[in-house]
Amino acid sequence: MAKIWRWTIIIFLLITVFSVFWRVPVSFDTGWHLASGRYYLENKTIPQTDIFSQTMPDFNWVNHEWLTDVVLYSLYSRFGLVSLTIFYAVMLLLTFYLITGLVKTNWIYRLLTTALASLAVFSVLGPKPQMITLFGLALILVIYNRYQTNPKIIFLIPFILLLWANLHGGFIIGLGLLFILIVFETVQKRKIKLLTALLAMSVLITLINPYGFQIYGEIFKTAADTLGNSLAKATISEWQPVSFNGLRAYYFWPYLILTLILTVVFRKKLSSLYIILSVIFLPLALSSWRHTPFFVLFSVPIYLESFSLLSEKSKIFRQLTNSWPLIIILSPFVYLALLNIFAISFSLNWPVIAAQKTLPQGAVRFIQANSDQFQGKMYNKYDYGSYLTFFLPEHKVFIDGRMLHWRQNNRSIYQDYFDIIHNFNFDLLDRYNIDWALLARNSVAAQKLFAEEKWQLKYLDSDAIILARPQK
Repeated sequence: MAKIWRWTIIIFLLITVFSVFWRVPVSFDTGWHLASGRYYLENKTIPQTDIFSQTMPDFNWVNHEWLTDVVLYSLYSRFGLVSLTIFYAVMLLLTFYLITGLVKTNWIYRLLTTALASLAVFSVLGPKPQMITLFGLALILVIYNRYQTNPKIIFLIPFILLLWANLHGGFIIGLGLLFILIVFETVQKRKIKLLTALLAMSVLITLINPYGFQIYGEIFKTAADTLGNSLAKATISEWQPVSFNGLRAYYFWPYLILTLILTVVFRKKLSSLYIILSVIFLPLALSSWRHTPFFVLFSVPIYLESFSLLSEKSKIFRQLTNSWPLIIILSPFVYLALLNIFAISFSLNWPVIAAQKTLPQGAVRFIQANSDQFQGKMYNKYDYGSYLTFFLPEHKVFIDGRMLHWRQNNRSIYQDYFDIIHNFNFDLLDRYNIDWALLARNSVAAQKLFAEEKWQLKYLDSDAIILARPQK
């Protein structure tokens, strides 16, 4: 009977974890990633300046995710959106498989910890290239862990970072992790010459990318913008500091508090490295919701070691996590997980997703069917930019998700966008020579343009509105 309980728990936990990772593969950046991949494959070149906007065509665009874009579009063009869902789900499954494998324990504790950790950052995990960085960090920790018994495996790190530097800018966190491991080895009075040499080699090898040294400049500029008091940080939810507000706070804070409790209770028996990593990455996590997965990833071994210690000391805990009480606790989560898996599986097509995310699919069809009416330059809602970049390539956008931190000649395009849409500085529309605007139907700016500025209504549906500058 015990074996049946055990396998039932494992299956229940697998379903719960899979549900967290099985996501709609569309964010407000997906469109421009696909458009970039399409451009690279069709033109066999990687442009050095912006090719999608009409506002910053001379901007030095460093796309540190260029290879990811190629992979995503290659999958999408052959197998559709479901392939992107599978890609990110597999990436996250591999990440947690690696990180939970650092501690020798049973599958129930590995899956239970994965479920707790992934739920803690549910709102941040998803179809984003950032997941590649989580996988890279887990992989480096696994290699470092095996380095003690298999020294040759450490030579994989520079090659991993070479690939990583062309997939996502988070490779710089991987370099930071290597530096921390070197300091840790120094404190442990172990030899560090090989690790130090590999770190130097890794820094140099990351320069093998289409942009060379520029990739570091782009990463540091973005980091300064997101860690400082920028407009982007104040207005984009995932860049905002961790707070007690919203549903995601109910997931993250209990996990953080339990992590602290387990660390204090078992501090003498836990691996010091994972405590150090968690402490180092906690301030980064609290600075922005987007960075919370890094802390959660490094805290996973703390949970696994703590659960193993609890299992040894507490018969009640051992019985609770290996018999029917845990099945009862998990049952409602499994029910919701199954509903979520089926709901997402049947909605993996653009019309359904566009309707769910209120993207302007009707407006795009209207523009394409009446192309003679839409000449000149477009102003668009920020959330629409990525979708338009992919589905309306014949019209260059005012702004999309790539341009959040872009500045040129002391001008921030996101600041100008914000001043138009929220501060109603319509003089900027004249400065940019805007001829028509695609906005959300309920936009106050759209209402003002129509009622006060006498812009002409061209299209209206439940989601979007198109207004054209009045003819002189």
